[in-house]
Amino acid sequence: MHGNTIKAACGFKTRPFDLVLREVREVFAIQNSEGTIPGGVRAVTEENLCDRYHTACDPRLNASQSLERAVLVSEELSDRRAHLAARTG
Repeated sequence: MHGNTIKAACGFKTRPFDLVLREVREVFAIQNSEGTIPGGVRAVTEENLCDRYHTACDPRLNASQSLERAVLVSEELSDRRAHLAARTG
């Protein structure tokens, strides 16, 4: 989700939040169609933190956006679990 930024008139790079959510949905749809699972996010420690920031774009979400994305991921995982349970009987 660090790509596909747009440049605002003020010069800052940003990501429209609706595109972030759409990409999360697309990841789950692709994973489901391929029979794979989303692998999660790589752990970042204080020792390797500075190695993770290679952009002038601030990739962080605000608290409300983070919660909304977490709810979306939770719903996708619940739907996946229910679908798998229905297939296995």
